[in-house]
Amino acid sequence: MHAGECPVLAPDVTISPLDSVGGDRYVVHCNGHRYQVGPLLKGLVEAIDGQRDYESLARLLQATTKSPVTPEDVQVMVQRWLVPRGLAALPGTSFRELSAAPSSLTWKRPLIASQAVRKLSRPLTWLFHPVLFGVLLLIDLAVWLTLPARGFTWDSWLTLVEIRMVPLWLVLKICSAFWHEVGHAAACVRVGGRPGAIGVGVFLDRLVLYTDLNNAWTLPRNQRVLVDLGGVYFELVLACLVGVGVFASVPRMPMLFVMIHVFLLPNLHPFLKYDGYWLVSDALGVPNLHRRVMEVLSGLVGRRQANRYVDTLPGATRLAVQIYAGFCVLFVPLFLWFYMAPSRMLWTYYHTHWANSRSIQEFLASIVPMAAFSVLWCWLSVRWLSQALKWVLRHMK
Repeated sequence: MHAGECPVLAPDVTISPLDSVGGDRYVVHCNGHRYQVGPLLKGLVEAIDGQRDYESLARLLQATTKSPVTPEDVQVMVQRWLVPRGLAALPGTSFRELSAAPSSLTWKRPLIASQAVRKLSRPLTWLFHPVLFGVLLLIDLAVWLTLPARGFTWDSWLTLVEIRMVPLWLVLKICSAFWHEVGHAAACVRVGGRPGAIGVGVFLDRLVLYTDLNNAWTLPRNQRVLVDLGGVYFELVLACLVGVGVFASVPRMPMLFVMIHVFLLPNLHPFLKYDGYWLVSDALGVPNLHRRVMEVLSGLVGRRQANRYVDTLPGATRLAVQIYAGFCVLFVPLFLWFYMAPSRMLWTYYHTHWANSRSIQEFLASIVPMAAFSVLWCWLSVRWLSQALKWVLRHMK
């Protein structure tokens, strides 16, 4: 140990409590990155002032956290946890510069600045009135019950997948997705948060819109749940507006009403990092559910980790996480089957054109439109699967 060495804290480090179950948890913010920590690391971050050495820090932590911390323990935490994350630096060294904060998006680019997002969403916060929510649910249910009487049958469902409907799908999808993100921002403003920019990114193999809601981690759990539901709720508002057109017998309104729900429901997916995942995480009060799943599964295969967060959870919450982990295991093969659907489609497409082509030149000319999509999809698939494998191996250690 280097006697008298006094670590220095990064100038823009802030700490906020995290409303969760399973013991006291905190969020450390620095340069756009955030880290979940326990009371010991939180106390260490607060104690570092550039004047205290490891022995002084250890004595202070012993007094404030009642933990048997030694100077050697403090040195390890500083050099192996704080310094690599750019939260602290040793004397005579500079703070480590980190790349962009980890994200579930492979690529992202902001489109609307945070100030504009807040100006756009603030006038819409009144839509979150509880009475209005109940009224909208009743309207939505009433429209669904009247659809068969208005001629929307199974044949109407089949028309939604016709090739001539693609332009309408694209336009409605873009408008619905943007309105969805405005809903997240409006919910965040409603509970006193500060939403960031709205942008576009790549999630798995598709383009998506997103809202920067990193500041929502400082909100209480019930308010985070409202932010999670804000996007789906705004799509419900849009569906009810179209539902008024259905009651007024406006042409095409039943079809638009159904299409909006087709876009709405996948957002409630609880296993991938859609709104449903964050909703389950915040409702249970268990941050980083995927990591908790790996803790549960590693224990089942005999690789039980020490100091598992899941072991600190109350009995009912721990059981809920274990059930969630079981459903995740069942979901993986189904996800892979549906995820490989484009591969099966591409194989059928190429095989059909090869069989119907009279020459290699004719075959190549016929597949040019699909070739670019094939290359893009394969690149995204390999990149995502490699990241998923690295994540699993890292959390199985």
